[in-house]
Amino acid sequence: AVVSTQSTGVYDVQYKDCPMVQSDEEKAQTILRWCLKEPHHPLYHALGEAQHNFFYRLNTLDKKMYMGNADERDVLRPGVAAELEMISDDIMNYFRNILTVLHGCYPLLKELSQDGQYATSNELARNFYSPFLKLLVKMFATSYEEEHTLYQSYLHRNASLSVEHYLDISENFKVDYSVAIATLRKLGDTHTPEEKMALLVQSNQEIPECVYNHHIASGVSEEKAREVSCMGADDLVPVTIYLIAQANIPDLYPELLMLYSVTPEEKLKGREGYCLTNFQNAVFYLIEEQRSFLALE
Repeated sequence: AVVSTQSTGVYDVQYKDCPMVQSDEEKAQTILRWCLKEPHHPLYHALGEAQHNFFYRLNTLDKKMYMGNADERDVLRPGVAAELEMISDDIMNYFRNILTVLHGCYPLLKELSQDGQYATSNELARNFYSPFLKLLVKMFATSYEEEHTLYQSYLHRNASLSVEHYLDISENFKVDYSVAIATLRKLGDTHTPEEKMALLVQSNQEIPECVYNHHIASGVSEEKAREVSCMGADDLVPVTIYLIAQANIPDLYPELLMLYSVTPEEKLKGREGYCLTNFQNAVFYLIEEQRSFLALE
């Protein structure tokens, strides 16, 4: 990346000039704010150049798609999708490298991140993604326009249906999922991939919790409630489809595509990847269901 770890001595923060800074978290906030806002800091310029580069590449793709007619866009779409994947990969690698340099230059940031006291990556991501995240999601929607349209038409057709109307959900799982739905709806208020992923994980975890709480309230034993709330994929996917329809997030499909493309492989192998896969499977299933529904009309 642009900033060498040799910069530590040159670009150290002088805490003696910040008498109000006391805790390690406050020090971390001061370091990161200084790196992102100080025009003389190399990271300030490195991020600015990267943001300009990624916005320009995405904007060029956007113009390419909308300058042609429908037939021309269909011809361009596979190539644009492939280029979008390359841009997403560059975004992921650049962000990871910048974060590595930050942790190398300022060990306190790495130490607090590992302890869970200060989310350096999320704070950095808020700044890094702000100029182009919406455009990135838009380009995924454009590149997969047919699937996105089917997804949105499914929402329009099913958003008002209660859980009782979902025949694929067994009786044990026809419960109140308002807590998990409310969490999922917050996705539209987030500004970074990390925040979006955290909400997916939280909503996914709240599904069995809703089942457990429902059965406890109905008077069954804790052991029985825990047993019922252990959901396999065959039970989880239909419930997740119901959550998605109720949350009624118009751009959830391209948001999921974006998350998969900018999330490092090591995270995709863990809890985040499991939850993301569950939501992707649910969206893919409902898209095919909508496609079949329209074919029968």
